[in-house]
Amino acid sequence: MSARFPKMVRELIEARAGGRCEAMWAGTCNGRVEEIHHRRPRGAGGSKAPAVNRAGNGIAICSPCHRLIESQRDAARTAGLLVSLHESHPANVPVVRRHRLVLLDDFGGIHDQEVPF
Repeated sequence: MSARFPKMVRELIEARAGGRCEAMWAGTCNGRVEEIHHRRPRGAGGSKAPAVNRAGNGIAICSPCHRLIESQRDAARTAGLLVSLHESHPANVPVVRRHRLVLLDDFGGIHDQEVPF
């Protein structure tokens, strides 16, 4: 798992995931948490942004889902699994987590964004 997130933040993300991949891309996912992915990349100056190492920017995923996110970047952006460097706070960008549209906050919380009807 990524050592780039501070220990306390990794613990929040891992607790939120409950030991299961948060991306769960169909046909790819093995269901296990094997890595913590930065939704807003660390590179190209991204690591200077205060929100880059907060829980709202991290998602606990399996290695197959991570490979798919990195190889299918447009689809990953559409799903909120990748966030533009121009976005100041990834917690404001909805993400498809386990087939549900949610916001991930910096305290390890999940906020449903589905239309309630």
